[in-house]
Amino acid sequence: MGPFTASHQSDRPFPRPTIPNFTKESYACPKLGATRGASGPSLIVTGVDVSAIARIALARAPGYNISGLTANLEVEMVREAKMKRFSPLAFAFALLIAFCGPLFAQSKQELPIPGGPVATDIPGAKERPDPKIVYKVVFDIAKAAPKVDEVNPGLTGVVRYLNTLAANGVPADHRKIAVVFHQDGTDIVMNNDAFKARYEGHDNPDIALIHEMKKAGVDFRVCGQAVLAHKIDPKTINPDIELDLWALTTLINLQTRGYIHIGGN
Repeated sequence: MGPFTASHQSDRPFPRPTIPNFTKESYACPKLGATRGASGPSLIVTGVDVSAIARIALARAPGYNISGLTANLEVEMVREAKMKRFSPLAFAFALLIAFCGPLFAQSKQELPIPGGPVATDIPGAKERPDPKIVYKVVFDIAKAAPKVDEVNPGLTGVVRYLNTLAANGVPADHRKIAVVFHQDGTDIVMNNDAFKARYEGHDNPDIALIHEMKKAGVDFRVCGQAVLAHKIDPKTINPDIELDLWALTTLINLQTRGYIHIGGN
């Protein structure tokens, strides 16, 4: 009969199964069991994995034993007495979501900056982000973009790191990322009107990305000494960016609080 065999069982009612609890922290589909009586109809699925789960739809009625599928999950689902109709496809989706949902929630975590860069996965890599570690990192951006209309490459690097942490399961509350603008990277902090006035009508290309990163939890600072040197009115600073006394004191303060410093772009 192909990769699996099926045998029909009785149609008499049978009570609900007793299924053990599992938490959202589970990283693999749990092995489930069910309380079973002396007789009664049941659906027994042995060795179900994501690729094989759709095969369950091949059983066109309740009360079938399906075995011989691949992987490591053994599930016994017992049909409810009042259930008169059975949808194999609905069962397949319910099984996938209810029992394996935590696994996909971890491996398919939404990126903080959708569409932004992320490090390409390397299967078997020895070192990769650890979801149990709290990552406290401060980046300093001290250079301008090569062209006035280009997003600062330093910001792109921060986005890639942030997305890579998330892609490897590091939760949002374990991603403590700060960015300090100073030296030639200072003009990036101006709002669009001030930036256009200084750069012959060119829009500030970094405002939208900075705002998106801010919503994702990134902390932005600018060196007050650089603001003075660049003759920037503090009132024109992007509201997503905080004004500090001096980049050096900010970098030192954050490092004494456990942040790791990553140098300028």
